Amino acid sequence: MGHRLVLALIIVFTLTIMSCGSLTHILAVGAEVTNTNTQDNIIRVPQDYSTIQEAIDAATPGTIIVVNEGIYYERVRITGKQDITITGNGTVIIDGQNTRDLGVYIINSTSITIKHLVIQNNTGSGIFTWDSQNISIEDSIIQSNGNGVEIWYSRNVSIVECTVQNNTQYGLTVGYSHYVTIVDVVLYNDGLRVLDDYFWDLGATWSTLVVKNTSVNGKPLVYIKNIDLSGKPLNTMHPTVGQILLYNVSNAVISNYSISNTDTGIWLYKVYNITITNITIHDNAENGIRIDLSQNINIINATLENNMQIGTIIQYSRNINIKYSIMWYNSYGVIIDFSRNISLENTTIQNNTMIGAHILHSRNINITSTVIQNNQLGIRTMQLQNMSIVDSVVKGNNREDIHIEYSNSVVVFLCWIGDSVYVYESDVRWFSPTELYYVYNNGLYHGFLGNYWIDYNGTDSNGDGIGDQPYNTSYAIDPYPLIAPPSSYTIIDPEEALHLINNIVVDNTAPIIEILSPANGTIVYEGTLEIKWSIVEPNLDKLILYIDGEPINVTGLTSYSLDAGKLAPGLHNITLYAVDKLGHTTATTIVIQKQAPTTTTTTTSTTPRETETTTTPSKLSPQTIALAMISIALIIAIILVLRRR
Repeated sequence: MGHRLVLALIIVFTLTIMSCGSLTHILAVGAEVTNTNTQDNIIRVPQDYSTIQEAIDAATPGTIIVVNEGIYYERVRITGKQDITITGNGTVIIDGQNTRDLGVYIINSTSITIKHLVIQNNTGSGIFTWDSQNISIEDSIIQSNGNGVEIWYSRNVSIVECTVQNNTQYGLTVGYSHYVTIVDVVLYNDGLRVLDDYFWDLGATWSTLVVKNTSVNGKPLVYIKNIDLSGKPLNTMHPTVGQILLYNVSNAVISNYSISNTDTGIWLYKVYNITITNITIHDNAENGIRIDLSQNINIINATLENNMQIGTIIQYSRNINIKYSIMWYNSYGVIIDFSRNISLENTTIQNNTMIGAHILHSRNINITSTVIQNNQLGIRTMQLQNMSIVDSVVKGNNREDIHIEYSNSVVVFLCWIGDSVYVYESDVRWFSPTELYYVYNNGLYHGFLGNYWIDYNGTDSNGDGIGDQPYNTSYAIDPYPLIAPPSSYTIIDPEEALHLINNIVVDNTAPIIEILSPANGTIVYEGTLEIKWSIVEPNLDKLILYIDGEPINVTGLTSYSLDAGKLAPGLHNITLYAVDKLGHTTATTIVIQKQAPTTTTTTTSTTPRETETTTTPSKLSPQTIALAMISIALIIAIILVLRRR
């Protein structure tokens, strides 16, 4: 009994010692954790301070401000701070209530991190940085502000895993800042814009910018720099795009895209030899196409519409050609500034709320066969050198159709011009620089050509298409006004004119044509119908074959093969129409008939024959034979019975 008691006491004592040792160890670890996780550098909102701004004002380098879940109606300003992190705990919303200009304003600060926040409803920017460095914006939503995020005059800024959406003006703006990185960012109804100072920054903002895995409206934001894209059409690398920005890229082809609801659809900066074709860019917060410090750009068949600012803007660039394009329902159709050797050809610029074509501080501008109408102001130039406007329509604009200030060597001719022109301190010639050969009303003439003015009421006594009286207003004197719209005049080169003088003017006869086959009234079936003709006209301009009014250009041919099988049954008109280079015309018509296919039907007919009475032995059926046998058997039975009696 005593031994058992002693043994029990020893066991209890040992366990007690072990327990005390373990507790001492736990207490020691707890002390270490407490020491390494001191709360001195953590400020909690609203526990420690009721507002985020109060917490920032109290923060020292190394402070982490933890903002607990909730909506905070305030403007957050971080000025002259270093090494501060502001992080949301749960859903944290900084809401400007559409009355505050900025959500988070970072100025002259270093090593600032913002993460896990929603910043919204500010009239200005959600996040605005100025003259700061080492700024990190992570896992945040910036939405429904005037601008999303603006980075100005800052360095080493990263925007990672953020959503920037539905800001009314711009999404992400990087201005005059270096080493900005944008990674895994989702932009919706927003985009990216990059701004450099042409003379101070010299492209450093663009050259140090990094954009990776970022999308606009669910499509890739394509940012490409420092590459020659010869033989690599962009749409083979990126079948769809949300926005395109190219820096220091050469020999690129951008085609077959529709880009909308971003900032600027296509932005070219310091690029060379670029072709943009078959593009529609619409409903963007800024521009359709922007071109800066670039050269040798061709824009063909582009539609730029409903952009809040400019259809196409060209700055500090040269050798830019725009053809067969439409710029309408923007604020400005096209702006050309500090550029040279720019041409607009066969382009429509209309229904823009401000100016159709605004051209400043530029030289060597050519506008040809272009329609500029129904804008607030048609063409406005300032400080321009060498511009020609030829064979174009500039009319129906709400204010001036043409407004020219401080410009020299401007020539306007063969244009249809409205009744509102303003010229100030400028040298403008309202007729062709030289005498031209032209065809008007089937006659060949040589002389100066002016413009067709809507409010001109002069006469043309000699029928040469030039008014007898000059067009004269306070701002425009045209001694050779056109009596008809420009489309009535055809300019020809001197060699062709000399040929016409020697061969056509003397012989003022129309072309002689004859359809040799088929003959008039020919009935045709299936197969190929050869239409042949003869023509006598040494100076033929055009020869058109019409099949039931559908034109086929057969200039230079003497026959045409028609698939008669494609003709519907009935009558068809074939017309041959010829016109010579002075406008004399001849037409001849024949009618053919397409016969419906003959359908052969095989019919089996029965010819009545005389009825012959023929006795044919009938064949007995088995049933008949059986009945006969039964009957015979009954008769035999009756006979036997009668015999026994």
